[in-house]
Amino acid sequence: MKKRKYWLWSCTQENWEILKNKLVWATYDRKVTTIIKRGDILIFYVKGTLCFKGIFEAASDWYETKEKIWSDEIKEKRKKYPYQINLKVVQLGEANYKKLVPKLKFVEKKQYPQVYIYGTGGGPVNFRKPISESDYKLILKEMQKMPLSPKRGIKPFTHSELVNMLVELGEMFGKYPEKEYRGKPYVYDVVWKEVRIGNPTKVFEIQHKGVLDSALAKLKHAYDIWHADLFLVITRHRDKEKAKLLLQGTFHGIESITTIIQPEEIREMYTYKKKFNELERRLQ
Repeated sequence: MKKRKYWLWSCTQENWEILKNKLVWATYDRKVTTIIKRGDILIFYVKGTLCFKGIFEAASDWYETKEKIWSDEIKEKRKKYPYQINLKVVQLGEANYKKLVPKLKFVEKKQYPQVYIYGTGGGPVNFRKPISESDYKLILKEMQKMPLSPKRGIKPFTHSELVNMLVELGEMFGKYPEKEYRGKPYVYDVVWKEVRIGNPTKVFEIQHKGVLDSALAKLKHAYDIWHADLFLVITRHRDKEKAKLLLQGTFHGIESITTIIQPEEIREMYTYKKKFNELERRLQ
């Protein structure tokens, strides 16, 4: 009888809700379907939460489907992940990754825990290697301490939370951040400067409830007058593809120097940077 394997997978908050409700997972990589088999265990790390949130058993063999159910498939109106597998809930809960790092065997380099939960292009994280049964049991035990209701939602980021995190991140990186920065005729959500009295070198605009075209127009103006690096923070995922299209068309002049980032990416960077800054201070 084949020995069960334990796999880690990372997913966005939107796709976490979908897989939890529909009890399926999918990939575009056919090779993955030869590695992960019926009966194996899949443990999901949800980006932006710093937690493992669900453990599932692979309840079927992989099969092909044309149904578009994942958040990016719906936005792009095309099938991206044709290979699908059914899941059966083993445990829903919250197991904080940071708390578990010292005990997890698969995290060999404790000073760089984030590399073990990076995505690997359609496959499981941890460099596509299974984890040990003892690590699985450790995550399961921690998850059982904080069981998660299947109907529990994810609190969205507020505009002020994102602004404050970007300001603190700027300080952690040794920059001079300012919020609600006036650069006539606009007011920018957050800017970073290399020197306090200098011009902004990085400009952040948070697309929360306003018009996407207006946010990009503000960023274009920032580049025209300061030649700053531009960052568009997308809080509504349906805006991401629209932003890409606008950057390829109307705003093509700033496409190469504009980075689109999502709130969960800011949260993860903020959390890890804060942790390692504190450690660095203690070591000095």
